[in-house]
Amino acid sequence: MCLKEGDWKSALAKAMEELDGKLDRRELNNLRNWLEHQLKALNNKIKTLGSGWQLDDEAAGMKRQLIQHFHCLSCDKPIDTLPHGPVPSIPASYGLPKSKSPRPYTTFGLDLIRQQAR
Repeated sequence: MCLKEGDWKSALAKAMEELDGKLDRRELNNLRNWLEHQLKALNNKIKTLGSGWQLDDEAAGMKRQLIQHFHCLSCDKPIDTLPHGPVPSIPASYGLPKSKSPRPYTTFGLDLIRQQAR
């Protein structure tokens, strides 16, 4: 009985230590108020910057790349080139090389010969 009581007390002490490390509701309210104050300050800064920060009509990405403009090194003539296709993120795998070794067949054949010799 004494062992179980000791285990129970140690588990209770561990749980109490973990609870002491948690935030109280009063501390949580202070944190919430601070975060709300910071968010309001950020919103005010965005409003004071004006319409220069509005990114409503800008695209987040493009379906295909635009034509790239280059100039010839020798004559400085403008050259319009299309971009190359997408670059694969992993190298292409061409499969494993074919095995030309007769070893699997000779192993089976040797095993068959050994069985017949018995």
